[in-house]
Amino acid sequence: MDNEFKLDTFQIKQEGRIEAPIKKVFASLTKDFNSWWAYRLCREDSTLSFENEIGGRFIEKGKNSQALWGTITYLHAPYEIRLKGLLGMTGAVTSAYAYTLKEDRGATLLSLSHQASGLLDPNWHSAHEEGWKELIGTFLKNYVEQGKRYNAN
Repeated sequence: MDNEFKLDTFQIKQEGRIEAPIKKVFASLTKDFNSWWAYRLCREDSTLSFENEIGGRFIEKGKNSQALWGTITYLHAPYEIRLKGLLGMTGAVTSAYAYTLKEDRGATLLSLSHQASGLLDPNWHSAHEEGWKELIGTFLKNYVEQGKRYNAN
C-alpha cells in the first residue's frame, strides 16, 4: 500500500444559490449530468446516467470502461438526494454525499454535504472541496441559469 494513504476523515459542506425554480435544479441533478458534470473517470468518450430510485446508480459508461460514482440511498424529489459512493476515490474508503434543495423567492438554495473516511490520500479533501465548488458553484449554476454546457470528453 502507498505510504501516502492514512486513516483519516473529511467533511465538506457548501451552499449556493441558483436563480432557477427548484424543479429545474432537481432535474439538472438527476437527468442532465452530461450537460454540466465536467469530471470523468473513464478516459474515452463517456456518458453519465442517474437511475432516479432507491438503489439506483449514478454511473459513467465509456466504450471500454465504467465507473460507479454513487448509489442512491434516499430520494425526496425535489428536495433531497443522498448517495454513497467513492466519487473518484480508490481503496478502503466510505463516502456519502447529499444535496438538499430549498425554494427561496423563485430561486433554489442548494446545500451539499460530503463525508469520507478510511484510507485517504491527504490531497483528497482539498481536491474534492475545490471540485465541488467548481461543479456546483460554476458548472451546475451556469448550466441551470444560462444553459452553458461543459464537455469533459
